Amino acid sequence: MLKDCMGTHRAMAVALIVDPHDKDEHGNPRIARMAGIGVVVEHQALADGRSNILVRGRGRVTLEEAPFVPPYRRGRATMVVDVPTTIPAEDRTVLLATANALTSDLRKRDPSFSFRLPQDLQPAILADLCAHHLIIDANVRQRILEELDPRERVRMVTTHLAMQHSLTQREQGEAVN
Repeated sequence: MLKDCMGTHRAMAVALIVDPHDKDEHGNPRIARMAGIGVVVEHQALADGRSNILVRGRGRVTLEEAPFVPPYRRGRATMVVDVPTTIPAEDRTVLLATANALTSDLRKRDPSFSFRLPQDLQPAILADLCAHHLIIDANVRQRILEELDPRERVRMVTTHLAMQHSLTQREQGEAVN
């Protein structure tokens, strides 16, 4: 699949398997209707035939699965555009503070943990980065991915990061505000 991808447009969408027990008529688990799409910007072949890849996100797409043709599943992706909205500066500030508090706690638990959030990005992009890198639950990440209102997406990410931060503090035996 990677060889085909690199030989054509270099674009790749990775879809969530919603429920591994819910299968289509071909016995394949159903995939989420929306996914992130990106372009492979780096790849490194490994000796065992696998590869390490770096994908730069480009947006959200709706997926329509094509009939199965071996060796892998394929589909048609249609770009989705966010609804126009204004995100208050306070929402961005709270998102950054919450993400920084969580990453600080994670570094206390594991000094090798590394996540630096660029401070100059738009709030919606900051939220997407935080969701991708910091939110543990794949179903929550999927709900955030499917939210097309950037203001609501920022608030969803902030809420989930705050919940994770609270759980991390409880696990460390710290007082929770």
